[in-house]
Amino acid sequence: MALFWGLRSGAPAQSSKREPLLATLKIGLAAGRNPRVALAYTAGLVSRADLAVVSTFLTLWLVQEGIAQGLTTGEALKRATLFYVIIQAMAVPWAPVFGWILDRVDRVAGLAGAMILAGIGYASLGMLKDPLGNGMYIGGLVGMGEMAANISATSLIGKEAPDRGRAVLACAASPARGHHAGGKGGGWLFDNWRPVGPFVLMAVANCVMFTLATVTHLPRRAAGTVEPPATVSTGTDGG
Repeated sequence: MALFWGLRSGAPAQSSKREPLLATLKIGLAAGRNPRVALAYTAGLVSRADLAVVSTFLTLWLVQEGIAQGLTTGEALKRATLFYVIIQAMAVPWAPVFGWILDRVDRVAGLAGAMILAGIGYASLGMLKDPLGNGMYIGGLVGMGEMAANISATSLIGKEAPDRGRAVLACAASPARGHHAGGKGGGWLFDNWRPVGPFVLMAVANCVMFTLATVTHLPRRAAGTVEPPATVSTGTDGG
């Protein structure tokens, strides 16, 4: 029941008419002319790349570093697993906290905050002198940042999507190509530059998304047209 606490009662508006696939795709493309929808599309790609980089390269990087420091493969893997668990352990409890924040701010402003948090986390990994030392606990910021980035991208598309084509917009903001881009680009940097390269790549990508979100948000804020905070249901209004 805890999963349903704080959710609004009822379902979002839906269209009962079944649309042809081509017509639905056209809706998704047309919706992309809205800067906030286009921002959500791009944020979806970056946030999925975040997940790919952490799951693919963190353990590999730390195991290689441990072996270089004289640890056995098993010892290095144990240390790497600890830090991976820390990242995920910080991500899970941060999800409801950041969801609460998103309900009280403009979704684009929330996206900007999520992206800069993720950018700081990834940049911190890139500056570590000893990835297996206590400084690696900063990786908790990565977990918080990747969770916030994913939630904010999904939340923004949910706010901006029209009733018609809602599903295709949600899919466009959650692209598998984000995983592919993170894995491909991160892998090239890992092999040809430095093992920390994938995390530097995501630090740059998240900071770029922060800039785009800020540029998208400021004109609306200056015009006084930012969205009002959402009304959070306490579950006492029925349903």
